[in-house]
This record gives sequence, structure tokens and C-alpha cells, in this order.
Amino acid sequence: MEITRQESMRRRHRQRIRRRRGLTVLELTLAVSLMTVVVAVMAPLLHGVRRSWATREAAAESLANGRAFVHHFHHQVSQACGVTAVSDVATANGYLQFIDGRGHEVRYEIDAAGDIQFGPVGQLADLAGPVSAMRFTCYDENDLSTPITDSHSIRFVTVEATFVSAHAATEAKTLSTSVYIRRGRPE
Repeated sequence: MEITRQESMRRRHRQRIRRRRGLTVLELTLAVSLMTVVVAVMAPLLHGVRRSWATREAAAESLANGRAFVHHFHHQVSQACGVTAVSDVATANGYLQFIDGRGHEVRYEIDAAGDIQFGPVGQLADLAGPVSAMRFTCYDENDLSTPITDSHSIRFVTVEATFVSAHAATEAKTLSTSVYIRRGRPE
């Protein structure tokens, strides 16, 4: 039997394919080396992305805490019947105590951990934070340029709170709002 030239070529081709099925040690070493270089180059990039993500997430959380506080403060103080006590304008960790719309005496202040607390006097609960400062500036209804601390004359209150983040690279955010207090105390 005579083997045709075409059949002979097919057999040689199949033999080459059979010989090339496995990887040589050199090819395997080269592949591992390339993967090591790729991982070494990508690791710092991924670390930077993770750090950036954490920074932005911390900033967003700090801003959300600030907005929640500003909304709560504005709602509560706009319903107030009158201020009973307030810290001096120069006090960085100030407080504001007032009679709410239901006739209860409530208070805003900062606790030792740096969180804003709110609630009935003597029963405060965490509201927002952490903050590095919270200042209250109060005015009477006829003079909005001279701060006062006389609780019977206060009709306009401004609060400024500086919210800090647990992440060191995040900048502190200072938020403020002003509220007019309606006249009269509950009967």
C-alpha cells in the first residue's frame, strides 16, 4: 500500500499537534512572571481606587448627617414657643434649650464623644455627628445684627455645626441654618 502525499502530511500534522499539547517549563515560568508583573502594577492602582472610594463615602455620610441635623433643627425650633437657655456665641460646643410646640423643655448639645444630642432635658439621645463645633447665635426680632443671650427676647436663632468624618482625608463640612421662633409660650 502506498501512502499518498496528502495522507502523509496529515499524519505529520497530527503528530505535531500531539507533541504541542503540554506547556514547557519555560512557557509556564514566563506566564507566571507576566502575571506577577501585571498584579504588581495593578495593586497600587486598586489601593488608590479603594482609598478614594472610602474618602468619598465618608464625605457623603458626613454631609448626610449634617443635612439630617439641619432639617431636624429647623423643624423643631420653628415650632418652639420660646428659648429657655442658650450658650454664649463664643462657645464652640454650644447648647440651646427651648420649649417645643407640645410644651416640653428640650435641648440640643454636644456630648463627650462629639455627637449632637437632642431630647427632653435630662433624657438626651444621639441625633447626628460627629461634630467638632456647634455654635448658636440668637437675636431679638428688632435687631438681627447684635447677638443676645437673654432667653426672653430671643426670636431668631442661627446654628452652625461643623461635621467631621472618621476618614482622615475627608474635609470637615460646616452647615448652618436660621429659624424664626413664633411668639408665646404654651398655656
